[in-house]
Amino acid sequence: MSNTEDTPPSCLEVFQESNAATSKAVLNSKGPDSKNKIKPLAYGTGIAVQSISQSVAIAVQDASDLMRDIATIESTAIGVATKKMIAEKNPLYIPIIESCQKTMSEASKYWLEVGENGAKVLGAYQAVLDKSGGE
Repeated sequence: MSNTEDTPPSCLEVFQESNAATSKAVLNSKGPDSKNKIKPLAYGTGIAVQSISQSVAIAVQDASDLMRDIATIESTAIGVATKKMIAEKNPLYIPIIESCQKTMSEASKYWLEVGENGAKVLGAYQAVLDKSGGE
């Protein structure tokens, strides 16, 4: 590498060195030597983990938006049903209110499930990153 220790390598230099280390390892049928600071698998895995992390974050945010939208609709329906129940003194609106509450609860469970599954996916990629020698 032509850079001094104070100057970080450019992306192209990192790619070239990573590619060279991978080619050398494949041609020699062994892994890169211990002096080689470029770890191609770790570098590629790091990029994959970053991409997966962003996808998981977007999925969790989408689930949050869904939960918020459902809460808005169901809260409005509960308010209307409660108003009619009080005005008409009619208990027939109670199942509507309960159904709306159940829908909000299910949306909350869905959000939690998306988050937990996202954490599992990230954990699996972390295990791959750990095996590749990256940090």
